[in-house]
Amino acid sequence: MRKTRAEVTADKVIVAAGTMGTNEIMLRSKQKGGLPGLSDKVGYGFSTNGDYIAFMEKTAEPMRFTRGPVTTPFAHFNTDDTAENSDPEKPKFHTLEDQGIPPAFTSLVGFGLPIIRSLSKGRNRHLFLLWAIFWLVRKRRWQFIKAPFVNYRKRQDVFKSQDEHSSNIMCIVGMGREAAVGQFRLGRFGQTSLRVKRTDNIKRFHEDPIYKDIKRSLENLEQPLRAPDARDEEGKFVNPFLTNIFYKRTLLRRFLSRFGVDSITLSHSLGGCRMAEDVEHGVVDEHGPVLDKRKRGQQEQFHDGLYIADRSIIPTALGVNPSLTISALALRIADKIFEELASMAQEEVSAP
Repeated sequence: MRKTRAEVTADKVIVAAGTMGTNEIMLRSKQKGGLPGLSDKVGYGFSTNGDYIAFMEKTAEPMRFTRGPVTTPFAHFNTDDTAENSDPEKPKFHTLEDQGIPPAFTSLVGFGLPIIRSLSKGRNRHLFLLWAIFWLVRKRRWQFIKAPFVNYRKRQDVFKSQDEHSSNIMCIVGMGREAAVGQFRLGRFGQTSLRVKRTDNIKRFHEDPIYKDIKRSLENLEQPLRAPDARDEEGKFVNPFLTNIFYKRTLLRRFLSRFGVDSITLSHSLGGCRMAEDVEHGVVDEHGPVLDKRKRGQQEQFHDGLYIADRSIIPTALGVNPSLTISALALRIADKIFEELASMAQEEVSAP
């Protein structure tokens, strides 16, 4: 397919590419000089929203987490402030929700969790695929060998329904008020297009205190939920995606950990183009227009007709699902743009 470069102009431009997309667009625009006067705070204030996902593999009661809404129970936990988080304007709390999955994923989760748990123990990533294939072949071979002898009295695992595959597995997701001090930058040669780090130079993302708080709350839930015959690794909530899972306990980890190469999994990324009172502290104001530092002191201190209306403008961690907050902000920005268009139309009608 041949690409054709084109130029499009508009009186109003609304950027809503999500946290990653919007930050990359703004950073590239700043780098290439496409938006002179763009705030120097572009990329600052990234938040993971304390995202955490954990599985318990053997529960005392059937869970059936393919039925009904994705989330039903919800719990809010306040956490006493410590020396690590003494800012009274940022109360420390986290939330926990049960998590459902689509029926099509049940076989994958039912079979895949033992493998994920195995990977989280630090097995070499280059051997992981071979290990997974070996585990699958070994299980299937044994099922075929014993099938003629037990089929008359016991149905085989390969015939389990979707609900049966995940009938005793529970998934919980957590969110919390983490520090929200990440910073995006554009990737260099040989790197991904967008990079992120914490600006406090104290902790890596997975070391934020909020994850310890969430884990502590999950530990309090384990005993009443776990099956009596569950082994230790099955009867605990395990987050296999927190910290680096590929080179744990290896010389490579010791080397790479010096450079902060550790990982977490998140779905509620926020910030980077955060709203603020002025261009020295953020990228947009509370109604979404992009601030222009060349217009300091003027009544209208914005790039004309340019707005950001997505989760990248949220200035801190929310500690809850951000969907309603994002929607409310987008609607308010849309209302403001509508008011401006209506005012412009009225001025044109009133003009002699």
